[in-house]
Amino acid sequence: MGRKLAGLALLAFILAPAVARAEESEVPAQPPAAPQDVHQAMQQARPAIKEMITTTLDDLLAYMARPETTDQMAAFVRNYYDALIKKGFTEEQALQIATSANPLSR
Repeated sequence: MGRKLAGLALLAFILAPAVARAEESEVPAQPPAAPQDVHQAMQQARPAIKEMITTTLDDLLAYMARPETTDQMAAFVRNYYDALIKKGFTEEQALQIATSANPLSR
């Protein structure tokens, strides 16, 4: 037990300067941003965000306009309708559910 205690004391002696340096070099925490700073940052980011959203929506519309995309969407709706009927829904119920689940119908 004496050897373990001596080893721990030696380790503490060796590490003490490193721990002291680390405590001295800690970066002080920054205060939270004031509301006006946040507002200003948002205003500065607005043009870039607008451009990103516009580009994304343009790309989405171009994708949705492709014939192969609309074919896939039609296949999905038809398969969904058929699956609803297989699960016991009436044709009218299945049609209502399948058409209301269409993201373009909203």
